[in-house]
Amino acid sequence: MKHDSTLSRQIKPATLSFLIFCFSLILFASNFSDELTGFQTRMVLFARYMLQDGPSFFPHTYTGPYPDYPATSTFLIYLSSLALGNLTPFSALLPTAVVSALIIAVTFRIGALHSTMWGLFGAMFSLLTHSVVEESRSISLDQYTSLVTVSAFYLAYSENASNRKSRLALIPLLMAAGFLFRGPIGLVVPTGVLSGYYLLKKDYRRLMYILSSGVILLALCSALLLYCAYLEGGTHFVDRVLHFQVLGRISGQPARGYAYYILEGLGPYALGYPLALFVIALHLRPLFRDSNSDMALLRHLALWIAIVILGMSLAGTKHMRYILPAAPALSLAAAYVFISPLENAVLSMTKKVFLGFFSLLPIILFFTSLFGAALEHRFFPDMEVPWTGISISFGFLSIMVRAIKSRVADPVNRSLSITAVAVLAFFVVHVFVMEAISYGREKTQPFAEGLKELTKQRPGKVVFYKIGPDGEDIRLIANMDNLIHPDFIRNPSDILAYQSVAYFIAETKKFKLLPTDIADHVALEFQGNVGHRDCVIFTIKDFEENNGS
Repeated sequence: MKHDSTLSRQIKPATLSFLIFCFSLILFASNFSDELTGFQTRMVLFARYMLQDGPSFFPHTYTGPYPDYPATSTFLIYLSSLALGNLTPFSALLPTAVVSALIIAVTFRIGALHSTMWGLFGAMFSLLTHSVVEESRSISLDQYTSLVTVSAFYLAYSENASNRKSRLALIPLLMAAGFLFRGPIGLVVPTGVLSGYYLLKKDYRRLMYILSSGVILLALCSALLLYCAYLEGGTHFVDRVLHFQVLGRISGQPARGYAYYILEGLGPYALGYPLALFVIALHLRPLFRDSNSDMALLRHLALWIAIVILGMSLAGTKHMRYILPAAPALSLAAAYVFISPLENAVLSMTKKVFLGFFSLLPIILFFTSLFGAALEHRFFPDMEVPWTGISISFGFLSIMVRAIKSRVADPVNRSLSITAVAVLAFFVVHVFVMEAISYGREKTQPFAEGLKELTKQRPGKVVFYKIGPDGEDIRLIANMDNLIHPDFIRNPSDILAYQSVAYFIAETKKFKLLPTDIADHVALEFQGNVGHRDCVIFTIKDFEENNGS
């Protein structure tokens, strides 16, 4: 069924796809902080080693090759940094931003196969999803899996509309690309989604084609992965790759139960997730009885969501980013609220509530920003939040909403325009408030500068005491000017074993627990934060004296 406005019929879907890609890329690739934090520091360190030593099959740190994923995504950061002249937050985040913008564009194309408005609202619900925006503005390997999944679904779903059977030949290539970027999970997820699609269509010939392609590719790619692992680090590294990419994911972290994604995902994947569940529940009867094209797509979206979320729930290791491949389906299902032709009082009321919320969002955020500015020095003394600019932005967006309501006559275009303003308001909050607060809590550069000054005055070895490897040490060394090879010790007695200048880094609470006979021989040099942890740098007092004793 068609639900398009006069405006959307005037612009070709291909042109809109390109505009959506450009708009999304601007949102995802602008206004980065001076320092990457959290999980991203590991990827930055990988890229720094690749820039120093050249490309490899697996990313490297000072401890050797890293087994958790192939080096493909690091290689893109490597190329981006070479092209832009240096490794910066922008060059590191650009590949993910491009991939994420492509996901939004392909999400639009899926909805646009039915109506341009469905595609546009689907794209905007993706841009209103916290986890999608957060991962799109970071270094996210799971976005590669999401791109492969949404692209493969688009190729399969558009086959009848375009009458181009040759598109199916591209699907195995996409699956292989998923493996190259994310390992086995990057191939298994799109294979599962497409298998569900053809099973629901009762197209058993194509179902077997997808399943057999997936199994063969999984075997071939896994063999190639393990062979590369053997070349990198021998049989020991092969065992580590198997554990980190397969066995550990299946059996790890049993504390997070099977309902983790189903229940905990409602917040991070709002607004799309809860609204998609509402739409599917509301259309449950026509979903399985009606044969019209809208219900057919909604059925496939529901199965896509179920396969990703329930499939990932079976694994032992669970992180909220692992269900990112379900986000396009969640957004498209949620968008049906705005384009459904059904005469349903509940659906109509839901649409009015959301449009009312979107209309009020800029003015609510305007007054909230004034309140935040007034309390900044009391609650956020170290946060660099530009409250004045934020308030002006929300004021301007509030004026835009009033102008849209008074000047846009077409109800569909009016709804679309108000939703677009809500997207902009959400991005202002996310980029200039949430990211600024997160950066203030997680930044490590001041600590890195302190260590740099100490080693400049008196060169010495960097030693982590009861930290890492692959913990706060990564965050710190990724922010150092020069790559260093630290030592790691666990026992207090190992501290006094150093016979030359050494800078020991420990969490403050563990430093305070040093035995008295050790604490009497060390001096505190610097205190600050590595990520969100309070840490110290200490040295041995008069190590020459200890040498002679």
